[in-house]
Amino acid sequence: MRKFGTMFFHSRLVLLLLVAATLILPAAAVTASPVTVTILATSDTHGHIVGWDYFTAAPAETGLAKVSTLVARERAKNSRTLLIDDGDFLQGTPLTTVYSSVIKDWRLHPVIAAFNAMHYDAIILGNHEFNFGLAFLQKAITAAECPVLSANTLDNQTQKVWQPIQPYLIREIPAPDKLAPIRVGIIGVTTQTIPHWENGENYAGLQFADQVATVRQIINEIKNRVDVIIVASHSGVEIDGQEALPGENQVAAIAKACPEVALIIAGHNHYLLDNATPVKDNRGNTVYDKSIVHGIPVLEPACWGLFLGKADLTLVEKNGHWQVTAVATANLPTEGIPEDPAVTTVARLYHDATLQYLNTKIGTATAAFTMTNGTLQDTSLINLINTVQRHYGKAQLSATPPYNPAARIDPGEIRLQHVAAICPYESYLYTIEISGTQLRQYLEHAAAYYRQFRPSDTAIGLNNNGTPDYNFDIIQGIDYVIDITRPAGQRIRHLTYRGRSVKNTDTFSLAINGYRLNGGGGYMAAIGVDQDHPAKILFDSQKSYGEAGQIRNLISQYIQDKGTISPHIENNWSIATAPVKVTGKPTRAEYTDKYKAAN
Repeated sequence: MRKFGTMFFHSRLVLLLLVAATLILPAAAVTASPVTVTILATSDTHGHIVGWDYFTAAPAETGLAKVSTLVARERAKNSRTLLIDDGDFLQGTPLTTVYSSVIKDWRLHPVIAAFNAMHYDAIILGNHEFNFGLAFLQKAITAAECPVLSANTLDNQTQKVWQPIQPYLIREIPAPDKLAPIRVGIIGVTTQTIPHWENGENYAGLQFADQVATVRQIINEIKNRVDVIIVASHSGVEIDGQEALPGENQVAAIAKACPEVALIIAGHNHYLLDNATPVKDNRGNTVYDKSIVHGIPVLEPACWGLFLGKADLTLVEKNGHWQVTAVATANLPTEGIPEDPAVTTVARLYHDATLQYLNTKIGTATAAFTMTNGTLQDTSLINLINTVQRHYGKAQLSATPPYNPAARIDPGEIRLQHVAAICPYESYLYTIEISGTQLRQYLEHAAAYYRQFRPSDTAIGLNNNGTPDYNFDIIQGIDYVIDITRPAGQRIRHLTYRGRSVKNTDTFSLAINGYRLNGGGGYMAAIGVDQDHPAKILFDSQKSYGEAGQIRNLISQYIQDKGTISPHIENNWSIATAPVKVTGKPTRAEYTDKYKAAN
């Protein structure tokens, strides 16, 4: 009995010790179940808070209020969720115009108010955040209840990140079963080519470093302090051979140089990219299947709150650290989604003030003004914009793109809402001096918008190489024909000024917007203007008129001064789909205006 009892005692003791040892095994030996961390993303919201189109005065399937409803649903599914905005939020709608140019005594910017109501975890600066100057930007983002990131936006004097913002953010997300928290590092960067578009006064004292080198440097700094690295870049996926502005888009370069990154959130280009939507070139060929770029998933949620980007990161714990084993990306549409009252309530006063402002009457139209088919024919709204620019810029010529093909002014009262639709961008007016040679180069650059017309073609091919409509300029004050049967660079025919052929040595004054002057669309590069060969500026509307010098405000003032305006079409340019003779005056049989031929 005694012997049996001793053996029994020892057996139980061994069993208890084994059980105890099992219970106190270190975490490294525990096989934990996979954990999902969800990353939600918006980008290029451009001031769309509620589902309302201020340009057409009609409901719209856009806005942060709809996004917020989806965010709440995703957070209810998974508490381990982070929400990031990838930039371009302070500009883009009449609401943002009102709170940048009209109502200036606000303490909380309407978009930041919406972001705060939605409890964002991080906000990235986009290029349009710099449209209104640094004082405005700092005032807006200081009220944000989450970090604002842009690691490559540097102070010229200190060579460090601009003081109001941060380079990165590290968030610790609680893990199950008392395991170590999941440490997520979020690096924010902004397209470095802001100086090519923006007025220098609006970013004075700052510089924008290369995104790739910046991200690489920060990864080296934080990689031992985080389990997951996410890059939010306000730029797109660049594709070899079709980038008009080197350095504007650097997502592919970041992915190639930084294999440690688990996910890249992209923006700027307003594209939709996820596992179901590949990255394609301008010809529709797939470049990166499933939007996986150099092995790294890329997520881009288009713009305006049309979609909420979602990335589910699957992680497993190993040796006290979390490792990403899979990433699934998708974009959730907001169409048909109800608005979140938490956001609409916050936005109500801002929205109502904007509607009241847009309802202001400024003049009368005797007939309809339209911009329909503005890349195929002369239109009354294009002529109105160019007339205004020539008037205030005291210029012989004026260039403008068809900003918004859907814009129109119906006969009767003209309100500020109409002007907002005509010219949706914030930009000042400049008049520069150009030669006859440069004028032809400018026009040839614009004419490259079209694909070369072949005898077998039945329609004119637009958007060559992906050129957006807002980068196709139409010049008033001259007459010219675009012969698209010829290759790009050789298309401008019968270029005349007041009935006389333009000579290379002629000199002209040309009114353009600030986006063009600073390199937007590549026009300055096309005419040989750069830092070493700057344009000769004859007029600067910002210096002459201050805030009132924005082109949209000049259009409003012009209409107010006139009281009543009538549409006018000059037909000073046309498109030829049959070869145009160089000598003599062309006949109708020798060149065809596409619009008239089609209608």
